[in-house]
Amino acid sequence: MGYYIQAPSAHGKAEYLAAEHAADILGVPPASYAAIPEDKALIAVVDNGLFEAAAYVHSEPEFTAFSRLDDPRPRTWLLMDKTTAQRLSNYP
Repeated sequence: MGYYIQAPSAHGKAEYLAAEHAADILGVPPASYAAIPEDKALIAVVDNGLFEAAAYVHSEPEFTAFSRLDDPRPRTWLLMDKTTAQRLSNYP
């Protein structure tokens, strides 16, 4: 089950999260799920063409799924406050 953050438009979700929720846009994804600071959440914004999906990468399996090299869709990676990411994505 994925947890996604909604934004006011179909594109520009990374920029929205940076501007409105103090997310940091990363140049590259973390080397591993374990490299994510305890108080931070990793967000993967995946460009699906017609829309972007901003996914809260909340576990090692999610990290593996979103990091697949055989998936050609462009991604933007962000780190943001974990509590904020959980609230925005309705993570339990």
